[in-house]
Amino acid sequence: MAEEPTEENAAEEDATEEDIDVDADDVDEDSDEDGEGKEKKGGKGKLIAIIVVAFLILSGGAGGGLYFMGFLDSILGLDDPLADDMSNDPPDLGTPVYHELPEFVADLVTGECRSPFLKLALTIQVDEMDIETIIEREPKIIDRFQQHLRSKERHELSGKDGAEALRTELTLILDATIKPAKVQNVLFRSMVVQ
Repeated sequence: MAEEPTEENAAEEDATEEDIDVDADDVDEDSDEDGEGKEKKGGKGKLIAIIVVAFLILSGGAGGGLYFMGFLDSILGLDDPLADDMSNDPPDLGTPVYHELPEFVADLVTGECRSPFLKLALTIQVDEMDIETIIEREPKIIDRFQQHLRSKERHELSGKDGAEALRTELTLILDATIKPAKVQNVLFRSMVVQ
């Protein structure tokens, strides 16, 4: 049994629908006003956040650039210690003494039956106080030099660059052999590659 719509029921349904429509309109208007207000506030907040982030990124990049270019070193107290040493007198290396090592002859590395060889005569410069260490450890120095020279190939020793590289390598070997003494210089008396 279905109820037949009466005038009384129809009037109640119309009134209820109108109340619902009015309430929905009121809610929509309120939400539009609040929504626009929130959007404006949210938009300003987002704009401020973007500006702050952009400022931080730019200032960080500029600060990093200034730091790596060295402009901030004096401000941060990171002055170059070598610059202070350079302004003063050069460090005293002591009284230099020259010691001649015997002539070295070493076969060079090659894949051929007949290998080229290197003939090398060296003079080392050390402090006067370290000459005793050099004389005492000379057999060890000669052995290490021979081993190093036998590991070289002909093309590694050619030209000025090859000679300077060999001088650097021999200085490092010599420093390691005579620790705590230091070598001031390694001089070539003769160097022949055949």
